Amino acid sequence: MMAKKITKKAQFFSLYLVLITLFMCFISIMIYNGQLKSVSNSFVSPSPLLKIQNERETFEIQEYELLVFSAKRVSDMKLAEWGSEEFLANFRGEFEEFLFMPAYKDFRIFLASNAESEEKDLYLFSFENDKLKIVRKPIIKNFKLAASVENKINFPVSVEYKFEKEYLISKEDLKNPVLGFSS
Repeated sequence: MMAKKITKKAQFFSLYLVLITLFMCFISIMIYNGQLKSVSNSFVSPSPLLKIQNERETFEIQEYELLVFSAKRVSDMKLAEWGSEEFLANFRGEFEEFLFMPAYKDFRIFLASNAESEEKDLYLFSFENDKLKIVRKPIIKNFKLAASVENKINFPVSVEYKFEKEYLISKEDLKNPVLGFSS
């Protein structure tokens, strides 16, 4: 007889624990919803970072085209032999001449906006195994990502975007037409 009373108490106690647990979950959800309405916060959008990534890719395509076109122009002028120091000097001049043309305003703006570089000369030119090697030194862009709604709680994120690139151009690359240029 005693065993039946204990089992009934155990059944009631387990039902009681389930009801208390559900009640506590309900209370927790209600408190969360109440705080969600009263606390104002805002998230930081990664869109400026995605935009700079896209601009960098476009920039590098244009940069490569400009490098190949400049090398082709110097090679076609036959002022110097491929692989010589004189060729490098002529190539540098031709590249810088094209770089400061009005058509490359966006190119220069991308390089300069929010950028810092420790070096005076941004590009290094040399020959390596009969290939023209162009190295763009590191460019660092610093900016902050902040939430769009300023009056809400947000945590701005400081971003340091560093990019550099190395190109190898062979004499055979000059024979292929380059996109966006005509000779």
